[in-house]
Amino acid sequence: SPRLLALYEPLSAGRAFGTDFVLRGVERAVSAGAVVLSATQSLDDARSLGTAPWLLHHGVLANVDDG
Repeated sequence: SPRLLALYEPLSAGRAFGTDFVLRGVERAVSAGAVVLSATQSLDDARSLGTAPWLLHHGVLANVDDG
């Protein structure tokens, strides 16, 4: 099983399979001990994918929950 899973727009790219399919796959990877790194333009998708969305805006990385 992978130690790192890097995904780009996983919910957009995975629409053919369905959102639940993609989310279950991410959950399986995390349960197996993988670190999951996802890049998306959608804050809603980021929140769906994990518990700690971060925003990279004009070269500055910030935790979305910190305001």
